[in-house]
Amino acid sequence: ILCQVTSKPYADTRSIALADSDFLSGSLRVASFARPGKLFTASHTLLVSEYAVLTEQACARVVAAIVDMFQSPTIR
Repeated sequence: ILCQVTSKPYADTRSIALADSDFLSGSLRVASFARPGKLFTASHTLLVSEYAVLTEQACARVVAAIVDMFQSPTIR
């Protein structure tokens, strides 16, 4: 299960800004946002390369936002 990461937060109140300090290794070239409401599945065979790795803390923020979304009485 993957979470969309984009350079635009759109009007998504759940989007999480990702700063350079949120990456353990690598980086993204522009300011980026994780969008917990945009989850999808993909086969590992489709993954071509790894650009960056989130820190444990940043990953925990994204996972917490996903859990919160599913625990919400109304999914927006």
